[in-house]
Amino acid sequence: MAVQSAEPPQIDGPLTVWQSAHHGERASCATCGGAVYFRSRLGSGLFDDQDGWTMTRQICAEGRPDHYAFGAPAPAFTGWGTIWAILTGRLPR
Repeated sequence: MAVQSAEPPQIDGPLTVWQSAHHGERASCATCGGAVYFRSRLGSGLFDDQDGWTMTRQICAEGRPDHYAFGAPAPAFTGWGTIWAILTGRLPR
């Protein structure tokens, strides 16, 4: 997930960076405490062969902030809608 921007962000102030999980770190503005990023050490290289993989659906999309965007559009499902589709065997492929 990423926030789309026409220009790369410029961070002028100091950052506070800490390991927030065993698989990643977070950074926040040292002045106001605003969240800046989460950098994960997972994902890239998690599976050997990722050629041809595409996102086919978004799950729990109702909790996604409006400013979040994925690279390629995909059908969006609510959390309960996804669970119901799995339980009834109607999850789109």
